[in-house]
Amino acid sequence: MEPESFLPLEEQAPSPAAAPSAAQIIPRPLPTALGFAGVGLLLAFLADLLPFVPPQTHNLLWQIAFLEHVFNTASVAMLGILLLLAGIWLGDILNDEKSRLKSSLSGSLALLVGLALVFSVPLYIQNVNRLYQIKKSEILSQRKSNAPLVGGSLADRFDTVLVELDNSIFKNTARYSANALAIGFVTASLGIFAIRYTRNRPEVGYTCPACDSSEVRRSGQLSPTEQSLALFTRIHTFRCNACGWRFRRFSLTGKPFPFFF
Repeated sequence: MEPESFLPLEEQAPSPAAAPSAAQIIPRPLPTALGFAGVGLLLAFLADLLPFVPPQTHNLLWQIAFLEHVFNTASVAMLGILLLLAGIWLGDILNDEKSRLKSSLSGSLALLVGLALVFSVPLYIQNVNRLYQIKKSEILSQRKSNAPLVGGSLADRFDTVLVELDNSIFKNTARYSANALAIGFVTASLGIFAIRYTRNRPEVGYTCPACDSSEVRRSGQLSPTEQSLALFTRIHTFRCNACGWRFRRFSLTGKPFPFFF
């Protein structure tokens, strides 16, 4: 009787673990927490403006103080909008869909705040210049009225006051203006990105009038007339990569979109 032979059992290779999904990596309360944090920062920014209520738009000093306060605390509003958008986008990743209404409203708010900051800078510079002229005329008037009594040391004191006034106004104006422009451009860029995020390219981009294809690019070979037309009227010549059809459309940036998106 032959001894029975036993074959060793083949070890089964462990099946590779499935990659965790975004819903498993990101905790679900996180998007909501980010959204509430963003709204809280925006409300804190607005509450910080209560000392300027009621508005005194006819008062030059009030206008300057209000704009300087807004420029100095605009980073709070920018951070609030950023957290709000981050919460919306993370929620979209978890739910595998786009919250177009929320993102569009938040993007419009960011774009409005950013543009308001940028366009407030010229008004601020103009008001500061008006205040500087008033202060300078007051100092010169005092110096002129006290001319018979002004000695060497007192005259030097008037000159020192004028120099200090020039330096302080220049430094403050440059600092507040640079802060407002930087935060304004960043916030407006966030708004544009949020609005573009809610839209699919075929919905807002140009399509070929011949074959209805969305594979449209700006034409590379342009005649002098087409170049002048694009430069002065922003009417560009586009070409369809699918059928080769060339057509003209208005585009502010030269891309197959009417404006920035």
